[in-house]
Amino acid sequence: MRAFLTVTERLEIAARLLLVYALIGAMFLLDIAAAPDPLAFLFVAPYTLMALYYWTISRPLIFPAIMAFTLGLLLDILGGYPLGLFALLFTVVRLLLAGQRRVLMAQGFVIFWVGFVIVSALTYISAWAIMSLVNWHFLPLTDLIQPILMGSLLFPLVSAFLSLTHKIL
Repeated sequence: MRAFLTVTERLEIAARLLLVYALIGAMFLLDIAAAPDPLAFLFVAPYTLMALYYWTISRPLIFPAIMAFTLGLLLDILGGYPLGLFALLFTVVRLLLAGQRRVLMAQGFVIFWVGFVIVSALTYISAWAIMSLVNWHFLPLTDLIQPILMGSLLFPLVSAFLSLTHKIL
């Protein structure tokens, strides 16, 4: 085995990683995108959380905790959420998933999917509760149910797409 990679091998690795990070960036942009009214329900899914969940379990070095914190903080700033809300939630999710990585990797897709539904529900219930406390009244339940439901329905499709990029790596 060689000790050093050639320039072309390094460029190939960089291009593959760039594809993954571009996809994560696109999913983040979908989280903050303002959608036309008839299609608004499609944009409510937690795309960044999907990427966080998938890559933390599949390849944790691709999505480190600092990246989870940074994307959460950007989501707070650009999405108009209380500062630090999703930064904290994404970091906690990343750290908890890293501890359960081996258990979740050993399961089939259905358990992987159910795991995402549970993580998504806990994340958005926490966000809803914190934002309700900050606003001193209960927020509408649609703000809680819609991202969990859409994320649960879209996760198999998004996961299949992320799996294709994982095979490229």
